Parts: sequence; C-alpha cells; structure tokens
Amino acid sequence: MAALSMITKNDAAFYRNMIGLGIKNPQKSKRSPFYNLLKDCNSEEYMRFIKVYKTMQYVLSEREKLVLNKIYGVDSEIEVMINIAKEINVTRERVRQIRYRANVKILRELNRRFETC
Repeated sequence: MAALSMITKNDAAFYRNMIGLGIKNPQKSKRSPFYNLLKDCNSEEYMRFIKVYKTMQYVLSEREKLVLNKIYGVDSEIEVMINIAKEINVTRERVRQIRYRANVKILRELNRRFETC
C-alpha cells in the first residue's frame, strides 16, 4: 500500500469527478465524464485517472477488476459493456452494476484514506 502515497487528495477528487458518482441529481442518460478521457489514452488526464484506479484496485474482487480493466482499457483495448457481458456470460445491465459497485468501493477507500466527501 506504499503506492497510496503516490496519489494525492486532488487525484482522489479528480477520480471521483470523472466517474460521476456523488453528483447530485445526475441525468440518467448522461455518460460519466471518464468516457471523454477514453478518447485519448495518451492524455495526462487519462494517465492520472488510470494511476488512481491502478493504485486503488486492491479493494476490488477479480471480477470487478476484470470489468473495470476492460472498460478503462487497462493493458488492452477499451471494450464496450455488451462485449464484456458476453465474455463473462452476464447481461449488460449486470456489467453496469458491477462497474458501479466497484467504483463505489474505490471511492469509499479514497474517502477513508483522504477523508473527502
């Protein structure tokens, strides 16, 4: 967990903003801001997002890591949820639920670590 010292409170806030959780009254059809990051996997913002994710993935189950790795394009091409669903033999909605739960776990740990809201 020495890697936690590599991320800052500002990095934690950036990650939280990018996944779009904790926003009051989010629009259901609106995509999370991280989708814009995925358009340029060489950008500083994408690298910052992935740095926080990789540092915090120790709180996730293997299935949660698999789903987020594929959605975020970690160590492979970015995949859409329907393809991930087919690969792990679940519905697209179930993949969305796994993604949501995994991000909540990461945020809880970031909040605990940095005492952010």
